[in-house]
Amino acid sequence: MKIKTLRAIALLMAAALLGACSSADKAALIDSALAVDAMDVIREAGDAYSAGRMDAFESYFTPEAFAAVEPGLRRFTSASLKIEPRWVEISPTDAIEVQAQWQGRWEYFDITQGRDAEREGRGVAVFTLAGAPPRITSVTRSIPFAEPDGAALLKGASPPLRDPGLD
Repeated sequence: MKIKTLRAIALLMAAALLGACSSADKAALIDSALAVDAMDVIREAGDAYSAGRMDAFESYFTPEAFAAVEPGLRRFTSASLKIEPRWVEISPTDAIEVQAQWQGRWEYFDITQGRDAEREGRGVAVFTLAGAPPRITSVTRSIPFAEPDGAALLKGASPPLRDPGLD
């Protein structure tokens, strides 16, 4: 089944359960549905990026978040990116933070060597989402879509540490 079909079934089941639950249970079901939606958005954004569908990839971000990510995007001829959410935290203001592990492989043309090359990477990213439907408002830590040197330039990312003895 497609992810959207599964999401629709899950939301219908959650709606049916809402009528039979206490208010605390209803809040837990709503949080669960938000968490599922957030994880789906992150996975689908990764799939769109890997397939090179940049219009679809951009649609998973708020305009401000995409503007922050776009300058550091990895350029590639083909890519394989797997994003696995590990935990979800929902704030009282309905901001959603998802910590996700990622692993990827990119094939690209290396202009310095004049030939095709391959790069692999892995890391942990924190995605912040908001809205209905949820959209990515920021990505921090090890950003799966960004060049390693450009990651520190993205909004919210920590700059690389420098050893003062090397200056």
